[in-house]
Amino acid sequence: MGSQAEGRAELPGDFYGSPQIRAPDLCHDPERDDEAARDAVPVERDCPVCKGKRLKPEALSVKFAGVDISELSRLPLKSLDEILMMSPTKASRTSKGHPEKALVVKRIVDDLRGRLEVLLDLGLGYLTLERSTPTLSPGELQRLRLATQVRSNLFGVAYVLDEPSAGLHPADAEALLRAMARLKSAGNSLFVVEHELDVVRQADWIVDVGPGAGEKGGRILFSGPLPGLADVGNPKRDAICSDTRRMPPGAAVCRKNG
Repeated sequence: MGSQAEGRAELPGDFYGSPQIRAPDLCHDPERDDEAARDAVPVERDCPVCKGKRLKPEALSVKFAGVDISELSRLPLKSLDEILMMSPTKASRTSKGHPEKALVVKRIVDDLRGRLEVLLDLGLGYLTLERSTPTLSPGELQRLRLATQVRSNLFGVAYVLDEPSAGLHPADAEALLRAMARLKSAGNSLFVVEHELDVVRQADWIVDVGPGAGEKGGRILFSGPLPGLADVGNPKRDAICSDTRRMPPGAAVCRKNG
């Protein structure tokens, strides 16, 4: 037993509740220590069997348009939509004598493309199906949820959106407004916290909270339809009211000033 303690320094008292734990060896081999440190760091490697696809060979043997489900999940949504667009035509050619198969393919593809259409319209065509939720920005996540709700056919629901235009290219703002308008026309209510002027202008009712941000905020400076905002007399509000073009109303906006 005495030889086990040789070359080691015993810690006084308990160490994390265990008196048996001792300090590392006082004599070190640098090369061995470096190798041990490398082994202690977790490293991700692809499985040699599935090549990182995380599915059994039986599942991967099923192909659609020449690719398996894992390869489909790695495609951008825009590329996936292009593959689906060609599928009914190919199904018709390969299912001669069995028209019911082509009909099934068409129904499934039409439903999938309908879901993808909303995502592409909201400027999310660059995302992949395997993209994990924690890697999405708040704006991307809100637009994904918005797309889900557009297809849900729910009504009588109150939606609260916090700057859904965040990270969205100005050219895609109209698609966002169309999506919100579809939710509203279905009988839902939308409350949107937004700074983007093009979005604010489309509101049926605007609540302007100010006069500034943080400690300078908190007072209701204006509450009403867009035209009445011009009477408040503030350069920022004048910018909102300077363009009174009306698209289909999509939301009631609570605007944070500052």
